[in-house]
Amino acid sequence: MSPARLGVDFGTSNTVGVLRRGDASPAPLLFDATPLLASGTFAAPGPDLLTGADAVRAAAGHPEGYEPHPKRHIDEATIWLGEQEIPMVDLVAAVLGRVDAEARRVAGHPVAAVTLTHPAAWGAVRMGVLGEAARRVGWPTVSFVSEPVAAAAYFAEVLNREIRPGWSLVVYDLGAGTFDVSVVRRAAGGLEVAAADGLADVGGLDLDCAVIDHVRSMTANATDAWGRLDWPQTPADVRARLELWEDARACKEQLSRHASTTLHVPLVDVDRILTRDELEKLARPLLERTLQLTLSTMRRARVSREATAGVFLVGGASRIPLAATLLHRSLGIVPTVIDQPELVVAEGSLCVQPRPVPPSPAMAAGPPTAPAPVPPTAPMPAPAAPAADPWPSAPLGSLVPPPPAPDGATVAPRPAAEPPPGRAGRGGPPAKRPHRRRWLVPVLAGLALIPLLIAIPAAIAIFRPDAGGINAVAFGPDGTTLAAGGEDGTVQLWDVDSLRGADGGEAGESMTGHTEAVMGVAFRPDGKILASAGADGTVRLWNVPDKKQIGEALTGHRGAVTSVAFDPDGRFLASAGADQTVRLWNVTTQEQVGKPMTGHRGAVNSVAFAPEGGYMASAGADHTVRLWDMVNGRQVGEAMTGHSDAVESVAYRADGAVLASASADHTVRLWDVAGQRAIGEPITGHTDAVKGVAFRPDGRTLASASDDHTVRLWDTTDGRQVGESLTGTKPIVTVAFSKDGNTLASGGGDNEVRLWDTTGGS
Repeated sequence: MSPARLGVDFGTSNTVGVLRRGDASPAPLLFDATPLLASGTFAAPGPDLLTGADAVRAAAGHPEGYEPHPKRHIDEATIWLGEQEIPMVDLVAAVLGRVDAEARRVAGHPVAAVTLTHPAAWGAVRMGVLGEAARRVGWPTVSFVSEPVAAAAYFAEVLNREIRPGWSLVVYDLGAGTFDVSVVRRAAGGLEVAAADGLADVGGLDLDCAVIDHVRSMTANATDAWGRLDWPQTPADVRARLELWEDARACKEQLSRHASTTLHVPLVDVDRILTRDELEKLARPLLERTLQLTLSTMRRARVSREATAGVFLVGGASRIPLAATLLHRSLGIVPTVIDQPELVVAEGSLCVQPRPVPPSPAMAAGPPTAPAPVPPTAPMPAPAAPAADPWPSAPLGSLVPPPPAPDGATVAPRPAAEPPPGRAGRGGPPAKRPHRRRWLVPVLAGLALIPLLIAIPAAIAIFRPDAGGINAVAFGPDGTTLAAGGEDGTVQLWDVDSLRGADGGEAGESMTGHTEAVMGVAFRPDGKILASAGADGTVRLWNVPDKKQIGEALTGHRGAVTSVAFDPDGRFLASAGADQTVRLWNVTTQEQVGKPMTGHRGAVNSVAFAPEGGYMASAGADHTVRLWDMVNGRQVGEAMTGHSDAVESVAYRADGAVLASASADHTVRLWDVAGQRAIGEPITGHTDAVKGVAFRPDGRTLASASDDHTVRLWDTTDGRQVGESLTGTKPIVTVAFSKDGNTLASGGGDNEVRLWDTTGGS
C-alpha cells in the first residue's frame, strides 16, 4: 500500500486538495465534479455541517444558516449560523473533513501526511486553529507551508523554472475575496518571504460586482426586479440571486478565453452581451491598484528586475488577461500564467519541506491574537509560543487592539467583508447573514509600542459660514472638499486648500432646501453625492458637482433626523432620528429599505457604518451603543452599556475592530466590536458633554469635541491626551479628519469652522 501525501489550500472562497500517491504525479481531488470545493458551510438542524455544493444549495432556502467564507473568521472563537453558535474550529474541520473523505476514497486508505497552506503572515495561533481542525478530522501528521512559498515551489519544481540563489519570484495572488502579493527569495536556507502585502477589498468578487452593476445600468427600468435580486423576499428570489452571481462569475472567466459572452439576468429575464473590452474597462481601476501595490512591495523588498526570476500569477481571478498585460508593461517581464491557477498553492505545498506545528486546543479556542511576522524561510523552525492574550484585565494601553501597521510593515491583510447586498461570493452569498455574526479583530504584535506619530496641531484656518452655528462637518474622499451643516438649514461646501491661512473667510457655496437646522452631513465614498440630515425630519441628497438637490426629500422619520452615513459601496444610506429609529435608504431609488430598526428607548443621535459594510453602529439618548445587521434589520447582540448619560456620537476605526463613542457624561469610550464590550476605562478629561468623535485614518489618534469649548486628541493605545486642548469660544460639537489624516476640522456654536494641521505645520 503506497503512502499518500495530501496538500490542502484552505481558501477564502474555495478549498483545493491535491493528492500524491507514492511516486505518481499529484492529482487534484474532485468535489461535485470540480477541483474547487466551496469553503462555505451550512448549519443544518442537528449536529451536521454541510459543505461545498450541498451547503450552497441549502443556503438558497435558509440563508441565515450559511457562512460562505469561514476563513475570514479565523480569529473568532465561535460564529452564529441561524440560531446556532458554532465553534470556529468546527467549521474549518467540516471543510477539511470533506477533503479527507475524498482523499480516502481516491487513495483507498487514510493519507499518511497532510500539508496545510496558510497566508504568509499567519502565526502560531491561527495555524493552531487549522491544526486543531486537522486533529478533529483525524490527520495524524500535519505540517504547514506559507502560500507564497508553496507557489514559488510550484514555479521551480513543477514548471521547472529556475530561481537562482539571491533571486526572487513575485507571486501575484488575485483570489476571490482578496489580493496578496509576495516577493519570495531563494536564500541559503531555502525559500523565504522577503516582503508581502495585500488588499482586502480587491478580488474576484469585486470584479463580479462590477459586471453586475454594469448590467444593472443597462436595465435601469427594471427597478422592482433588481430590488428582489438585491433584497430577496422569497426562496425563488434567493435562487435567482444565486444564479445571477454564479453566471457573472462564469462570464468573467469565459471572457478570459473569448471576446464576448452573454449574461442572463433572472427576474429581469433579459440576456446581455458582455465583451472583453467592457470587462477590462470595469476591471482596470481595481487591477491598477494591484499593480501599484506590487511595485511598492518589490521596492520594499529591494528586488531589481535583473534579479527577478519571474512574476507568477495565481488565484482564480488572475485569469483576466489585463492583469498580465499591466504587469508586463510596467515590469518588462512576461508573467507566468497557467490554465488552473487555483491549484498552484495546494500542489506546490507538496514540493516544499514543510514545518510541523503541533495542534493546540488552547491555541485554537483562544481569543484573537497577533499574527506572527512573515515567516523567514522555508524550511523553517517551529514557531514560538503563541502571542499573549490581548484581552486580559489590565489598563487601557494593553487592551486596545492596535490599528493596521503603517506603510512598510509586513502584516496579514485584513480579511475583506462579505459582500453587502448587491455583492456576493462564489455562487452568491445569502441575502441574510447570521444576525449574531461576530467580527474579526486584527491585533498586530508589538504595534502598541510604536510611538504616536502626530504632532500637536496648529490652526491653519478659521472661517465663518454665517450659518448661525455649525452642527456637522465632513471631508470628501478627495481630502480637499469640506461640507458643513448649519443651524440656518443650509449645507455649505469649501475647497480646503483655498482656505489655508484664512481667518474669518467668506461663506462657502450653499445648498438650501431644509426648513430647519442641518444636523448631519456625509459624503458618498465616491464624493459625487452628499447627504444631509435635517431637524425638519427629512434626509436630502445633493449632487456635489452642481450643488443641486437630487430628487425629493427622503421622508419617514417622525421627528428630527440627527445623523446620516453611507455604506462603503455608496448604494445605501443610513439615517438616525429622534423618533428612536435607524432607517436604511436605497440611494438610487431614494426609497426606504425594509422596516425601521428599533430598539433604542430614546432619540438616536448618531449612526456609522462599519468600514467593511453590512453592519452599523448607533448612539442613543438611552445611554447605549447598539450594533445592527443592515441585511435583516436586526440588532446584533445586546446593547453596549457603560455610559451614564446620552451617547452623542459613534465612529469606527478604519479596520472596523474598534468603535468609539462620545457621551454627555463627559467621557469617551472605546469598544471591542467583536466582543461587544468596553475596552478598559473611560477616557476622561473633558469637563462637559462630549458631542463628537472621530478616528484619524491611522487609528492611533482619536479626536473629540465637547461643550467645554475644546477639541482634544487622544492616543488610543493608552487613552492619554496628546498635547494641549484645541480651544474655541463656544461649545464644539463636531470633528472630522481629512482622508490623509493631516487636517482636522471642527465646528460648533461659535459659528466657526476651524481647520487644524495635525502634522504640526502651519
